[in-house]
Amino acid sequence: MDIAETDSGLSFGPGRRALHSAISSVACAVLEEALTHGADPLHLALVFGIDEKTAVRYAGSARALLGQTAEHSPSPSTKELGPD
Repeated sequence: MDIAETDSGLSFGPGRRALHSAISSVACAVLEEALTHGADPLHLALVFGIDEKTAVRYAGSARALLGQTAEHSPSPSTKELGPD
């Protein structure tokens, strides 16, 4: 087994680390797709072959991230907008 117990908790062996890395890479790719091409669950399900419920969760996460970005971005001042 690739899991060993240490003083600081569980330690995963190389096989488990590789699996975790691969899953993380796929999750990042799905979220990046949702952020750059629209948070459409159907698109995500078709492109990545993921379950519709999983696609809905990724789309919701992307919308939440986009909403947070919009809330924290400074609104342009009238000086930045230029003359009327």
